[in-house]
Order: sequence, then C-alpha cells, then structure tokens
Amino acid sequence: MINNQVEAVKMSGSNYIKEAICSSLIIVFTAFCLNAQKLPVLITGSFRQLPLKSFISEIEQKYPVRFFFDEKNIDNIPVTGIFNEIPLKECLELIFEKKQVNFYISNNNQVVIYPGYLLSGLFPGSDLNEEEKK
Repeated sequence: MINNQVEAVKMSGSNYIKEAICSSLIIVFTAFCLNAQKLPVLITGSFRQLPLKSFISEIEQKYPVRFFFDEKNIDNIPVTGIFNEIPLKECLELIFEKKQVNFYISNNNQVVIYPGYLLSGLFPGSDLNEEEKK
C-alpha cells in the first residue's frame, strides 16, 4: 500500500513538471509570436481643428498605440484632416509638418513626441523613421 502511494506521488510530481514545462513553452511561444507580428497601425477618421492631446487620447483608445510627450510641446498643435487607413507614421508626419516637433515610433508602437531634431542620427540602429521615408 505504501509503495502504491509513493508511486502515485512520483507520477503526480512528474505530471506536474510536464504540465509546468508545457505551460511555460506556450507562454514563451505566444509572446514571441505577438512580438513578431508587428502589424501596421492604420488610422481612420475625420478631424477638424482637434487639439493634438484629444487626437492622441482618441488614437490610444482605438488602436494599440501608446504616446509619451510633454504637454507644453503639443499645446498649440491642431489636427485637421481626413485619414482613411493611413499608417500612423504618415499620419504623424502630416500633423507635424512644419512644426518644431518630431516623433519616434518604437517596434511595439510606443510613440515619443519631442521638440527639436530627429533622434535617428543619435542612436545606432534607430534610423527606422528615416529608412521608412525613402
């Protein structure tokens, strides 16, 4: 009887380890697939003199995008335009055209809005925005 109980404990421990390994592999595989599938964010909407801060809030609610900015840098920038499945990058380029503001979009769709020059020349491998313009 005791031997049967020991064997049952060994079996359940072995099954637990197998289940834990399978679960871990599934989580890692899923995370890998999600990171590999960087789908373009296509913006659709009609905007007329909408403050940029309101535009950003609307975009963050509708799309898998997160913006980071200092409010004083975007305070007086209105958004006017009709966008029909326009890539996020192109949409922002139109909004910031002739403005003293630039942006950087990371691989996981985090957008940093900053004043001044493009950051692409400052960091190795960060030429993403410049390469896409070509």
